[in-house]
Amino acid sequence: MESADKLITISVMEVACELAHARTFDEFRDILEDEEGNMYEVSEDDSLWLVYKDFIQDRFNTWYNWYEDNLIGLKQ
Repeated sequence: MESADKLITISVMEVACELAHARTFDEFRDILEDEEGNMYEVSEDDSLWLVYKDFIQDRFNTWYNWYEDNLIGLKQ
């Protein structure tokens, strides 16, 4: 049963991530000039990695937490 719970938790995290990304992009579509790539900037720590811009990351976090909480609520 523990293995099934881990799988469900991972699935919830993946779904919450995808939904939060899509919702954030949709909210900022005009600012991002309808280009998903405009959500990112080069990481200060490693120039080979892209990270969300700060204002995108803040909004993504809000939506991710909201989706995760609601999806976990459905599981219970």
